[in-house]
Amino acid sequence: SRIRSLSQCTLKVGRAIRNTGAHVVFATDWPVSDIDPLWSIQSAMTRGRWTPAMPDNRVSLHEAIHSYTVEGAHAGFMDGKTGVLEPGLLADVTVLAGNLERTDPDAVRTIRPRITICDGRVVFGQ
Repeated sequence: SRIRSLSQCTLKVGRAIRNTGAHVVFATDWPVSDIDPLWSIQSAMTRGRWTPAMPDNRVSLHEAIHSYTVEGAHAGFMDGKTGVLEPGLLADVTVLAGNLERTDPDAVRTIRPRITICDGRVVFGQ
């Protein structure tokens, strides 16, 4: 779809946008982007250049997670209420079956969730 193409275009220049100091927010706004956040994280970490003259626009794992969490909270006017794991703040948490930091960037989206906790309740897994 045209929206999907625009989304992919924006992902391709993520590093350049981030370098301006702009807030780069990742979200799973299906059908605009894939509903699986690990797909977007993998894409952000592994994107290639459209031409050899283009700069490298890949982002690190931590930058991608930051775009989903801290920047997502900022976009939703929830700074200081959510976006980071700290006592007293709201959080939904997913425990993964693998270690993202030790996973090859090309395999990030193969890691599956084990447990998801929303609003203090386990809503997926055991």
